[in-house]
Amino acid sequence: HPTVASKRFLITIGDRSVGGYTHRDPMVGPWQEPVADCAVTMLDYASLQAEAASMGERTPLAVYNAPASGRMAVAEALTNLAAAPVASLDSIKLSCNWMAAASQPEQDAALYATVDATARFCRDMDLGVPVGKDSLSMQVNSPEGTVTSPVSLVVTAYAPLPNIAAAGKDAVLTPLLSGQAGTVLMVLKPHAQVRLAGSMVQQLFADIATEVTPDVSSAHMRCWWQALQAIRAAGMALAYHDISDGGTWAALCEMAFASRSGLTIDVQAALQALDTRDAKAVLFNEEIGAVIQIAASAANAFAAIAKAHGVIAYAIGYPSQTQAIRVQNAHTALYTQSLQALHGLWDSISASFTAQRDTPAIAAQESARIAANDYLTPHLHQYLSFTPSVLEKVIKRPKVAILREQGVNSMVEMAYAWTAAGFDAYDVTMTDLIAQRVKLSDFQALVACGGFSYGDVLGAGLGWARSILQNPLLREQFKNFFHRPETLALGVCNGCQMMSYLDELMPSFEGKPTQFPRFVHNASGRYEARVSMLEIQASPSVFLQGMAGTRLPVAVAHGEGRMQGLLSETPVAMRFVDGAGKATETYPLNPNGSPQGATSVCSGDGRVTLMMPHPERVFRYAQWSWLPEHADVTAHSPWMQLFHNAFSWCVKQG
Repeated sequence: HPTVASKRFLITIGDRSVGGYTHRDPMVGPWQEPVADCAVTMLDYASLQAEAASMGERTPLAVYNAPASGRMAVAEALTNLAAAPVASLDSIKLSCNWMAAASQPEQDAALYATVDATARFCRDMDLGVPVGKDSLSMQVNSPEGTVTSPVSLVVTAYAPLPNIAAAGKDAVLTPLLSGQAGTVLMVLKPHAQVRLAGSMVQQLFADIATEVTPDVSSAHMRCWWQALQAIRAAGMALAYHDISDGGTWAALCEMAFASRSGLTIDVQAALQALDTRDAKAVLFNEEIGAVIQIAASAANAFAAIAKAHGVIAYAIGYPSQTQAIRVQNAHTALYTQSLQALHGLWDSISASFTAQRDTPAIAAQESARIAANDYLTPHLHQYLSFTPSVLEKVIKRPKVAILREQGVNSMVEMAYAWTAAGFDAYDVTMTDLIAQRVKLSDFQALVACGGFSYGDVLGAGLGWARSILQNPLLREQFKNFFHRPETLALGVCNGCQMMSYLDELMPSFEGKPTQFPRFVHNASGRYEARVSMLEIQASPSVFLQGMAGTRLPVAVAHGEGRMQGLLSETPVAMRFVDGAGKATETYPLNPNGSPQGATSVCSGDGRVTLMMPHPERVFRYAQWSWLPEHADVTAHSPWMQLFHNAFSWCVKQG
C-alpha cells in the first residue's frame, strides 16, 4: 500500500542539513532508511538543548467514526514524539490542520463532533493547541457527481528537549535495532483492542467488513505515555518504532529493513494478551502502540512497568541471523519471506516514482542496491587515520571572511565552525566588497558558502563568479588575495561552484596554471540531499593535511555537483566511496556521478580547496544522522580537524 511504503523519493530531494541544527532527520542508520518517528533540531551549536516535532493523521477512520479519527491523530503524533526524551506532556504543543467538506450532507456535524472530541482529549492530556488552520472546501463537483473527502485532521506536535544526550549517547530513539546479543521485541499498547476498520489491510482485502475503528481514550493514552517514560527512565529501550499505518507488521518490517536484520515474529504471546485467535488482526490492526527492543533479561521488568500503569505489554519476536522475516505461532510457521524481497516490495513505490521522475538508468541503480551482494555491508562508517586535535591556545585570532551572495544559506554554521577553531569570523557580503566597506586585504582566510546564488539561473555559481570576473575592482581584489602566500580559501557547495570559475585569478604552481573542473547537473537530474561516505585523499590541501585515508560520513546537498573537465594534474582531495572504502561512481553512493567519485579538488600549493559536501554541517557528532558505536554525541566530530588545520596553518604564517 502506498501509505505504508518507503517515501525516500520525497525525502532525498529536500535539504535537511542546511543550518547545521539538524539532529534527527527521517533517514536512520548506516543504510539511511526513511523510518524515523520524529524530527529533532538543536537550538544552537554548543548546547544539547533541542526541540522535537512529529505528525499524526488517521483520516481513513473518519469514514466510519470521525471523532475517533481526531483522537487517533493526536495519539499518533504522541507515539511518534515519544521517540524523543520529552520532559512532560504539558510541555507539548500541537498545531491542528483541519480539512472538511463544509455544507455537504453530514459533514458539518462530523467536523463539529471531531473538533469537540479532539479538544476534550487534548484538555484531558494537558496538551496545548495554540495554532492551527483549516481548509473547508474538500469536495470536487463533476458531471458524474460530487466527491467528498472525509473530515481530516493532521496534527503536528512540538516539544522542547532539555538534553538530547544520555551518558554521551543519543537519547533520541530510532527503529535501528541494537546488535547486542539476547534481545527481544516488545509491544506496548494502551489497551487490548484489535479493531480493523479504516486500516490498510481492510483497504486491500474486501473480506474484512468491519466498521469498528481503532480508538483511544485520554485515560488510556496517559497511562501508556507514563509507562513508556518509566521504561525510558529505566534505560531499557534499545530501539523504538511507533505502530500506525500497516500495524505491527509494518513497524517490525521497517525496523528490519533499517537494520538489515532478519526477524522471528511470534504471535503466541500477542494472541493471549489481546484475547484473540486472529493472527492477522494482531499483526495488522492499527491501534495505538509501539514496538520496543529491550534486553531479554529485562522482559519481566518491562512487563511489570506495563502492569503497574494498567497497559498491555507482550513479546512479539526477536532479531535473527537468517536474513528472512518469519512469522510463527509458537512452533507453527505461518509465513516466511526473505528480507531483501520484502524490502524490495516496500521500496517499490519510490522506485517507480524515481524511474519516471529522474534519469531512469541512474534511478535504477538505487533500486538495485536492495538486491546487491553487498546489501548487508553498512554504507556509513568511520575510519580515522589520525588523532583529532584540540583547539590550540589562541593568542591572536586570524580573521576569516565568510563570504555570501544573494541566495547563500550556509553562512551561519560555517561562521561558527571557524570561530570554534580559533578564528574571528566576519560576515562579508558581495555588496560590502562592491561598496568598498570591506576589503579582502584585511583577511587571511576566505570562505565562499553554499546555497543558491542568483537562484542558479545562469548555472550553479556562474552568476556569482561573473559578478567578480566582470567587475574590475573585485577582479583585482580577489586576484591579490589569492596571490598573497599567507592566505587560505575554501569554497563549499555553491561557493565551490563559484570559486571554480576564479581559477584564472589564482597563481600558477611549479609552472602549471591552476585549473579547476566545472560543476554541472547531477547524473540523476535531481537535487540530491544525502549523507554520503567520503575518503580523504593524499593531496596538498592545507585543510586536509594529516587526514589522508580517513573515511567519514558527510552531508551532501546540491543539484549541480558532477565534475566536468577534471584534469589529471588537478589534485583530488576527497572521493565518494562505498561501504568497503572503494571509490565509486554508483548512485546513490556517489550522489552526483562525478568521475571516480571525485568531490573535492585543491590548488597545487594546497591553499585553495573546493568541495561539494558540507563539513560545516557535521562538525559535531550531534549533527550526524548516524553515529558510530562509540561516538560521544556531546563531542566535536572528526570533521572539526579540517578547521583546526586551517587555524594551525594560519598561525604559523604569522
